[in-house]
Amino acid sequence: MSAMDGHKLTAVLDVTTQIDESARGATLRLLRAQRLVETLYHMQLAEEYTVQLENVLFGKIIDELREAAVALPPEDRPSFQKQIEEIKEGIYDLYAVALSLGGEEHINYVFGKIISAERGNRPLWGGALGRVNTNHDELIRRYDSGVDSVIEKLPLPEGYKCSGVADKAPEIKLLDVFSFAGALNISHKPICVFFSGGDRENLSTLSKMVVFINIYTQRFNIISREIARKHFTDFYPLNDIDNESIAKILLMWLRGHDLGHFYGVDNLADNMGELSRSYLILHEFKSDMIALYNLKHLGPELIGKETLINAYYVTLAEMLRYIRRGNIYIHPDSASAYLAYRYFLGSASITLDTKINKFGFNIEKLESDIEELAVELLTTFSEGNAGRAEDSVNRYGDLSRLSASSPPPRLEFLYDTDIPYYLELKSNLTLDVQ
Repeated sequence: MSAMDGHKLTAVLDVTTQIDESARGATLRLLRAQRLVETLYHMQLAEEYTVQLENVLFGKIIDELREAAVALPPEDRPSFQKQIEEIKEGIYDLYAVALSLGGEEHINYVFGKIISAERGNRPLWGGALGRVNTNHDELIRRYDSGVDSVIEKLPLPEGYKCSGVADKAPEIKLLDVFSFAGALNISHKPICVFFSGGDRENLSTLSKMVVFINIYTQRFNIISREIARKHFTDFYPLNDIDNESIAKILLMWLRGHDLGHFYGVDNLADNMGELSRSYLILHEFKSDMIALYNLKHLGPELIGKETLINAYYVTLAEMLRYIRRGNIYIHPDSASAYLAYRYFLGSASITLDTKINKFGFNIEKLESDIEELAVELLTTFSEGNAGRAEDSVNRYGDLSRLSASSPPPRLEFLYDTDIPYYLELKSNLTLDVQ
């Protein structure tokens, strides 16, 4: 079901989440805390915000958390109450409150302040509430254990390489979300958040990551898959793929992307500035290529050799979704997708029939292009030449001149009005009665 927002569709995503009956009362209290977070967010936007008022409402959130603890079975209260005592001292960015039953995490409530790109990089209140999903923990563990040996195969000088990449990556947790609030309840629903875990000294490292796996999977089905259905010459690799396989592929790509940020020697940051637009775009571009490179080498073992082509088609559909989102220069991930698309198009691993607006793919050539790009970008970071880096970003013209509201040249057809852009969450909780 979809609703029209201007000329862009919003799909209503019906989410049903089953929670344990013994967590019902506590979950209802956490939902009340979410409403307070929503209030804080809207007060920030309306500029009716004072530190005194924030402290009052934060105190009310703490009260709701205390009531949630009381609603838990007695044996499960102490661990929850201990976290409340930590939160009382203040949150530096986000805090993930774990509601455990019998020693196992059941519900996570992630809330606090988020740097909102949608609002000029302001720190705004937001929250996400969901059931912990451990279905893919083993996949992530196996991926992390194999990534160093795979990336070492890249044809790079030894001085450009590094080891122990997985040890530097954020700790990852998956949630099936049933409630967003504030800065996380935006039209482009987020698929993950990074945060420090509450430690001031970890604030710059963002050592924690929570992935909203149900939203991530359904966003692919509702948007990216439909782009592929309409604009891929061959849709068969995505025709019958199930949600479990989609989730695995998306997680492998996302984890590879995150690890890609840590791979290689970075002599570019000091010469360009870590917050410069070109540097951020190149970092995304490098990480995307590492993620795609890893698919070829880790995919057959983790998801099966026969599923590898499905994985490429999933990531190619996601690439086009990022481009379709618009504001390419503003969003480094969209800029990376556009640069990858232009490179693949120029080398003919992607072809575009402009008469029917459909893309074809040469997967063998694509794999070769991915390796070439990965090596090129890692070399650029290692050598630290800012001029060469700028040339890499603007190799197809000045990216900053791409229109914020219009599609890139020859890709106007991606801006379909019959495929959704946004997601609206409609949640239903059911009880798992033991």
